[in-house]
Amino acid sequence: MWDDGTLHIMARHAMLADDASWLKQGVAECFLLFCKLARAADALPPGWDWRAFLAAAAPLLDVPLPKEDAKELWDGENFFAGMLGGRSLRFTATVIYGFDFVAAGHPPSAEADARPEFRPLRKRIFLRLPKLLAAANAASAPAAPPARRTGGGAAGGADARVFDDVGGGEAWARLLEEMDDPAETLGLV
Repeated sequence: MWDDGTLHIMARHAMLADDASWLKQGVAECFLLFCKLARAADALPPGWDWRAFLAAAAPLLDVPLPKEDAKELWDGENFFAGMLGGRSLRFTATVIYGFDFVAAGHPPSAEADARPEFRPLRKRIFLRLPKLLAAANAASAPAAPPARRTGGGAAGGADARVFDDVGGGEAWARLLEEMDDPAETLGLV
């Protein structure tokens, strides 16, 4: 998560029904998009454990990671190091998104270079996380007798499967539950 100066305006008093800010939902949706794109870019090591990763990520998602902190944690943050086989969070993000997300400031024109999965995934995920989690939860619940089943259809099935390749709906629900609210952490609400 990064702050381009608009977080305070956007998060102030914008609360969801579960008393979490929509900023928390937005950060989780951005993280889900990143994870889905990382999967699509084949940017993960063999044997990647999504559940362990999501559990470790939950307490870290509520505040932006300043470049200085990245330098301290990993002895540097140099975009070009990633090109040379070293570590770089920005380089990794560029590989995953298909464009330099940070340098572009995310204008819509930058998305022209994005991975082909970017726009459809963003449209499928953004502003829909509670619905996606509810569909995944319903899909994992014991099936109702045929006479009592209602609706769902193909769209409900697709929504229920959105988490399947990134740890499952239960792990994402746990991440959202354990994640601190960025609006509270940053003092915006």
